Amino acid sequence: MTFRADLIGRLLFLGFVSAERIGAYVEEPFNQDGSSFCVPMDVVCRTISADLLDPQHPLAILPISNDPSLWS
Repeated sequence: MTFRADLIGRLLFLGFVSAERIGAYVEEPFNQDGSSFCVPMDVVCRTISADLLDPQHPLAILPISNDPSLWS
């Protein structure tokens, strides 16, 4: 009985530690750390602006920033 409780406790602990590590990895989606969760906001906004306006409209031609979390 104690072996089963010990195994369940270790599995729960491993599950919580794994969930915390995954959460820490994806909690900052806008930084340029090279993760697959990095969201390039400047490219997204540029695409939306070009779709809503004409692609040659001055407001649709936005520079690509070195820091995708900041609107330049």
